[in-house]
Amino acid sequence: MEQKQVHRHIHDEVHYTFENNTLALQQVDVQKDELWKLVQENQCQPLIDELNQEAETDFILFSSQEMAEFFQKHPHFKIIKTTPPPKEMILSTNLNEKDFPFQLFAYDVAYVEKKPMQLEPFEEAPEMVTIGEHKGEWLRFFQVPLPSKPFAVFYHLAQDIKNGRILDSVYVSDLHYYFYQHTKMKGIAGMLRTGGFCFMKHFEYKVPGRTLDEVDGFLNNLFENYQSRWQNLHPIEKAVSLHNEMIALQPFHDGNKRIARLVLNSILLEHGYPTIQLRQGQNALYVQAVKEGVLYQNGQPMFTLVMQQVKKQLEKYKEAVQACSMNR
Repeated sequence: MEQKQVHRHIHDEVHYTFENNTLALQQVDVQKDELWKLVQENQCQPLIDELNQEAETDFILFSSQEMAEFFQKHPHFKIIKTTPPPKEMILSTNLNEKDFPFQLFAYDVAYVEKKPMQLEPFEEAPEMVTIGEHKGEWLRFFQVPLPSKPFAVFYHLAQDIKNGRILDSVYVSDLHYYFYQHTKMKGIAGMLRTGGFCFMKHFEYKVPGRTLDEVDGFLNNLFENYQSRWQNLHPIEKAVSLHNEMIALQPFHDGNKRIARLVLNSILLEHGYPTIQLRQGQNALYVQAVKEGVLYQNGQPMFTLVMQQVKKQLEKYKEAVQACSMNR
């Protein structure tokens, strides 16, 4: 059956379509509850470095032991790798080792015609692009080390979540601001797109919002839907819908997909699920799932990817708890 493309208007109710996921969601919730019961019985924290290396790594960073302890005690937040970074990273940033009690990595990308024979420092395995204008080229992922001190303020955002802060457009703008504030793109930190013509060429999709007020209106309407109109959706379905629609709206000048994934992980963390990495090893599937959401508000493809990663991480956490309890 051919899908009908969605045309967005500033005050529309936002409806994402899903298949009947009741059984799958019940199973993953049982898996989650069993994990946290196991954690309490064994008094063993599963959110360990080895697991977090595979999670979305550009989420939270801390610069003091006080901040670390806050997250170690919080059942829903991961703690980022605490070992010192490589010496060459320290030299490249003109900072001392003591400035890196915790690490944060963002990603830069490049397209090349041929698969590289060897990886550069901090580069992940390249992926073949299967759709869009770069089809047939190789996408290279470079980890970009970021110093910890400027990102300490993420701690305060995380405290707000724990204390019941509402996930809304202000939270998302804060998240964008703190992520970009100390980068070379600091001029756009926390700033909404100022409107104008915005076109996602690889989807042949015209982004709504021709002025700053319209962009702000679309974003506020989206969170109104999230907070009051999606009560019948499971938290994972709500996370998927919000992730997809943020990409469809492109509210910021840059980093919309990254911020959308961070928001998705914020919702997962809030409800006791582990953080996930959506793009690692499955970029083509991710792009196709984004396209289904952007053009047709079809949430099922992204839901399938998210559920696969959630279940995978829950299994890893369970194994970690069991191993931890055996070694006590």
